Amino acid sequence: MDKSWKDGAVQFYQECQEFFKDSQKIKNYSYYFNSEYLSPKNQNLIKQLKEKFSSMSVEKISKDYEFEFKGSQKNEQDIAKFLEGIWLKEKKRIEEFLEETLEMLQNDLNINFYKKQKVYS
Repeated sequence: MDKSWKDGAVQFYQECQEFFKDSQKIKNYSYYFNSEYLSPKNQNLIKQLKEKFSSMSVEKISKDYEFEFKGSQKNEQDIAKFLEGIWLKEKKRIEEFLEETLEMLQNDLNINFYKKQKVYS
């Protein structure tokens, strides 16, 4: 892959990192969830899940969503905390991916830079 493409990828992933660090911008991300501030969209989601969860066991919810549900599946605050936990888990996964990808690209760019220097020296 050409160096300019890798440089562009580094810039893109750095901008992504900044997006996820910015407390205002991140609110625009579709999976963002903050139980302290419930947007109308999130309030609606909680109501839908409350209805869905009412017929499910806590164990089934935890298994299906791959995240431990704590509390009552009929309690909106518990559902909000659950959704926030899922979001934080996903955010951590995204941040780790961005960090690893940037490290890989930057290492590759440095290795290729030094290889070219040796070839042309």
